[in-house]
Amino acid sequence: MNRPGEVCAVGTGAPTAKADLSRTVAGSWAKAVIGTSYVPMTSPEVEELMHGLFAQLQILVNAEPFSSEAGREIGAEIVDAHFTNPKTLSQTIAILLAVPGPVSGSGEPARRWQLLIAAVSEGYAAKLVDRVRQQQQEIINAALTARDDAERALQASEIRLDRAREDFIATISHELRTPLTPIKGYLRTLQNNGDAIDGEQRAQYYRVMIGQVEQLEGLIEDLLAAAGVQHPHFSVTFQVVDVADVIERALENASADGTRHFSWRRNGQATLAVCDPIRLQQVVANLLSNADKYSPEGEPVVISAGDNGDAVEIVVHDFGPGIPPQQAEAVFEPFRRLGPPPTRGTGLGLYIARRLTEAMNGRIWVADGTEPGTSVHVAVPRIIGP
Repeated sequence: MNRPGEVCAVGTGAPTAKADLSRTVAGSWAKAVIGTSYVPMTSPEVEELMHGLFAQLQILVNAEPFSSEAGREIGAEIVDAHFTNPKTLSQTIAILLAVPGPVSGSGEPARRWQLLIAAVSEGYAAKLVDRVRQQQQEIINAALTARDDAERALQASEIRLDRAREDFIATISHELRTPLTPIKGYLRTLQNNGDAIDGEQRAQYYRVMIGQVEQLEGLIEDLLAAAGVQHPHFSVTFQVVDVADVIERALENASADGTRHFSWRRNGQATLAVCDPIRLQQVVANLLSNADKYSPEGEPVVISAGDNGDAVEIVVHDFGPGIPPQQAEAVFEPFRRLGPPPTRGTGLGLYIARRLTEAMNGRIWVADGTEPGTSVHVAVPRIIGP
């Protein structure tokens, strides 16, 4: 349609003056169709459209040679003006047929006028059908595209799931077997050379083996808890604990194979805390194991502890590739591993460590630092002396 105030005579190519159409008729049309446009329009704008429509029809009814086909274009223009409700067509035709003036009476002018109105109706209906079909096709195309995208996403997800399942089975098998290696080694040593081993050394072997059994037991329990099979919540037993003693027991087990140097830096401050010693040892063991996985060969893992306000804070630092700041929280998600596929581990270490620490009313986080590597901090409530 033409812009308000600019009327183009269809079929002549020449502009004409605004048609002699009463404001009453134009206003009636505006009231009838004002709610059928999907583009907000004011009553004056709708009235201008009606004036333009009527002016074009006046020219066409007197054109020689007469052709009603031009009326179809006018009907299509109504749809193009965003009036896509069948109510618009019925109201428009009713008003145009009732307009007095250039076609009053009967005879050829009246016949031409009726033919033009019929053409307007046909043009509107045809354009509206085309518009609806186009919109339906767009909806169908969008639905097909969404379906294809969903299928591709599902296939990709299934592939990732299969790979994750295979990787998990392989890595968890390794983790479950790892504690068995030193146990078997010490048992064979005791079996073959038991009489030659002094009591203190034998006791050391037993302590390590018991520690490995506890680690294996804890890993199985935590896997079941993480999977939601049983024990949906980690249980803790609170007592007053010397955190330094817990760290030393965890280091004793971690150093059993002798392939990694763990540097223990106790600062001499009191390290009494309220927590579960078994669970805290499990947290520290997970952090030491995680640091060992990502540290280059020959580099130490440094662990320290001391009071920090109302908490005893443990810091485990490795000199590996580090954790990007944007992934400092993601590493605590279950089955999340930042290393390449050969990196050993289940991806549960930090996840379990966080759950255990929070169960003891503590917190755990990866700290930003300027030195290379990664520092993981654990804080548990401290015993504050008098």
